[in-house]
Amino acid sequence: MSPRGAAGRWIAAAALAAAWAIPLAQPEILSAGQSRVAAQVPIRSFYINRVGGEFFLDGHAKRQNQDSQGFETRERELYLREGVELKTSGYAYHPNFCDWHANFRLGAMQERLTIDQQDFATDGVLLGYNLSGLFLKEKTFAFRPFASFDQSQQDRDFAQSVETQEARHGMEVMYKTPIFASLLGEQVDHSDSGGLRETDRKSNHLRFELSDNRDRDWLTKFSYDFMDTDETSEFMGAGGGSTQVDLPDTSHELTLNNIWKFGPKTRQNNLSGRIRFLDRKGFLNNQVFSFDQSLDLAHTKTFSTFYRVLYDQDTFDDDEDRLAQGEVGFRKRFYKSLDVTGRLLAARQEFTGGSQDSLGGSLDLDYRKKTDIGLYTCNLGFGLERTKLQNGGGNRFIRGETISLPGITFVRLAEPNVIGALTVSNLARTIVYVEGVDFLTQRIGAFTEIARIPTGDILDGQAVLVDYAVTTTGQAEYETGLFNWRQKLRLKDIPVSFYTDLRLQRETLRSGMDPGNLENQTDILVGSEVDWKGLTVSVEHEEMDLELSPPWTADRLRANYRTQLHRDLDLSVGAHAGRTNYQNVEEFKLGPNQDRLTMLGYNAALTAKLHRNLLVRLRSDLTDSSGRQNSMLWRNGFVLEWRYGKLDFTLEYRHDMFEQEQTTGDADSVYVTVRRRF
Repeated sequence: MSPRGAAGRWIAAAALAAAWAIPLAQPEILSAGQSRVAAQVPIRSFYINRVGGEFFLDGHAKRQNQDSQGFETRERELYLREGVELKTSGYAYHPNFCDWHANFRLGAMQERLTIDQQDFATDGVLLGYNLSGLFLKEKTFAFRPFASFDQSQQDRDFAQSVETQEARHGMEVMYKTPIFASLLGEQVDHSDSGGLRETDRKSNHLRFELSDNRDRDWLTKFSYDFMDTDETSEFMGAGGGSTQVDLPDTSHELTLNNIWKFGPKTRQNNLSGRIRFLDRKGFLNNQVFSFDQSLDLAHTKTFSTFYRVLYDQDTFDDDEDRLAQGEVGFRKRFYKSLDVTGRLLAARQEFTGGSQDSLGGSLDLDYRKKTDIGLYTCNLGFGLERTKLQNGGGNRFIRGETISLPGITFVRLAEPNVIGALTVSNLARTIVYVEGVDFLTQRIGAFTEIARIPTGDILDGQAVLVDYAVTTTGQAEYETGLFNWRQKLRLKDIPVSFYTDLRLQRETLRSGMDPGNLENQTDILVGSEVDWKGLTVSVEHEEMDLELSPPWTADRLRANYRTQLHRDLDLSVGAHAGRTNYQNVEEFKLGPNQDRLTMLGYNAALTAKLHRNLLVRLRSDLTDSSGRQNSMLWRNGFVLEWRYGKLDFTLEYRHDMFEQEQTTGDADSVYVTVRRRF
């Protein structure tokens, strides 16, 4: 929808709302509910109480190079936009009748892009507005029509910036009593362009909320969301061809949340949880029903019990997963030094082609004691679980495992024995990322790991969904035994701590066929830490014995220091180094130089206030790994902020470099922002 059409709809909605509301807002009715301050506001047909704004100039220049196995790509990008933004607010008739806000942006934009000696030029008009009006804000019924249009850019370190446009308009109606209700209806048009993907999404959204706030100890909230989306996504391949996909999607979602507290104030009981239903149809079919409730009962000041019931049913196309789980436990404090927690857990999971039943329990003891030499803390945990697996064999599909991909670090998937390719998508499943373009995979032992590619469309730290298949066997019964023992001694007279951590896991097959995912693990960690006047230094040695992946030993050193060098000068620095040596290299078929992993890195930040109007920030960070993973990410930059009266000036420079296996890249970026308020 064009900006003119969205603004026209907003004006029509506001006029209709005003015509409906005027009979409800006669002066004698308004005066009854006005405060003493509001009663002094004169009645006016239309009043502007604030006019302001700013002249703006934003721009950036980027240079980035990439070399992948001898194939070089060079990009130059220059982007500039300038204009004026007007901000105003006021009221119509009376502030309690219609309180309105209006922002308008008008300007021009210029973009110059060079990719491997091919030049592209774009000149256009920069538009933007944000309109809203709150009617009858002091009444039981209030409503708020709104409309907005925005053009912006999403910067990416080693890839072309993405141009974003979004138009949004709708209305919200509110019923303001202790039982609060609201109804929101809006239309959203969103488009992204730039890089290898272009998307165009049109959505109709309806949301109804109902919450009971009469008692703060008895809170209940119900919500219903309807979303109808028509999205078109186009992917441009490296060979010049393109693939366009239509992604229609309609969803209904109902959610009921509760936090109920009861009993005496000194030891309140708590019942909390959520009920959720989702029905999604279109380019994918997904139905979800979940029921999750937890009950905590405080019997005395030192003894409590807790209970939890969980049922989750997830149907994805032709696959259906069901999980039923129950938990019961207790917490007991002995004096002020010992806490004991025990729990029993029973669960049944049904999936396409099989089921899994488990029954187990655990006991945890937390002990604290002030001794003559320092504070001693200890955690001791025991656990035993029995699992029965029934499966027809073949493959089992894992749907929607959520992982975050920070930097260029590899992240391990939860399940071993992955077969076939991974399907990686965004959380809405509207974008399917491409291996080799957006992410990399590697295998170590029975596990698969995934990492983002900096030049792809997965942002740093973004959460993604991963679908994959794993091999399974027939029937099996096995037991899992757990033992954890953590100790720490913090010395009293010197700022030094010593700690150890022992974790044992034993999975033993009792009958049936080996499912191929049983793990026997022994993890021993010893370390020491110094914490003195802002300086923290730790040294660790860890040994890990595994069966599904190579055993290893690791030595790590970490240091951090934070201080205020001067009233206007803050410094923060950190460094880390570590080396991991893998064993049984031939058994797990690790390649050359895969028997070790060396990791180095640092981070530094300096903030200096050079003048009351001038602020400078410097930062640099490096993450480097070699051996089993060969990657490097180095970021450097500074920001200069200068404020003088109503004038704001910001200058930022960044120099970034990365190496990932056989791909290298570097980027230099300069950002300038100028604001002159009026």
